[in-house]
This record gives sequence, structure tokens and C-alpha cells, in this order.
Amino acid sequence: MIYISYPLNEETQRSAFLLKGTKLLATFIGYDQNVYTFPTEVTGREIKGMPVVKLFYPGDKS
Repeated sequence: MIYISYPLNEETQRSAFLLKGTKLLATFIGYDQNVYTFPTEVTGREIKGMPVVKLFYPGDKS
């Protein structure tokens, strides 16, 4: 699992609400400055000092 803060809707500047089961394509920039993507799905929400969205992480591939 990967935890992310709630994404911000750029139009409204409010937190976007993601329903459990929503399929997404996650994109991030690694420490090596390369862009990485992976398919994911919202698996839940939790409070970890702040509200977060829990995403499925398929694991690293070599």
C-alpha cells in the first residue's frame, strides 16, 4: 500500500474526494529524476496524523 494526501482539485482549490475502488494511474518523479507510473486503485482512507488516501501498490519491477 501507498498513502497519499488528498489530491487538490486545481479548479476549485479543494480536496478531491476519491471513492474506494476508483482506478487511477499514479505518476511520480523518483530521486533519480526519472518519471515513473503504475496503475493503482483506491483501497480506503485513514488518518495518519492527517487524512490520507490508501492506494494499492503493485510492487517494484526490475
